[in-house]
Amino acid sequence: MKKFAVLAIGCLLFFACVNASYAVTIIDPPTWADLSINITATGSYDLYLATTTDNSDGFLLGGDGDFLTVDFYDIPGLDISTQYYLNVVSTLPGGGECLLAEVHIGPDVILTDTANWAVSAVGFGVNMVTPTTYGTNGDPDDPTRPFFTEIAPDASYIWTASHTDETVYLTCALPTSSDPAIPEPMTIILFSSGLAGVAFSTRKSKRTA
Repeated sequence: MKKFAVLAIGCLLFFACVNASYAVTIIDPPTWADLSINITATGSYDLYLATTTDNSDGFLLGGDGDFLTVDFYDIPGLDISTQYYLNVVSTLPGGGECLLAEVHIGPDVILTDTANWAVSAVGFGVNMVTPTTYGTNGDPDDPTRPFFTEIAPDASYIWTASHTDETVYLTCALPTSSDPAIPEPMTIILFSSGLAGVAFSTRKSKRTA
């Protein structure tokens, strides 16, 4: 009788645990997407991933100062139920710089353009306005700019309306989703209060003159 009672209690506990685990999965499903960024600038730049437009919790993904180099940033399994921003600060003494990029997040593709990006000459989250475009990737009207095969041909060079600004701050809001998906095994995205950590990889592609 005792053995039967112990077995019955054990079965009840097992099914209770299974049901609790199942309930948690259904109530709060994860939402994941891989993020990849192909980017270059005619001057130097620093690229951040943040949950705020003012970059207060920005995580530095990397940067470069070679216009002939396209940099690649790959971030697996980003939780896109949270609003993320790509924040870029770019500098060129004397002004005249431009940013060129192609961003993939899940099925969505975002290019540097006037629809998805905002720019400021003051700082992140301050006086953000629609950027001005200065031609597209491989623009035949500007032979000084090479065509980067790693970036879509209709991506635009963007900057402030005053092309003489030496340092500008550019922001792009990444799309969000509440649809559940399965994370990749190598996902190491940690958010407790703001951006706590991120796993990513970088590559470079050198464009010969």
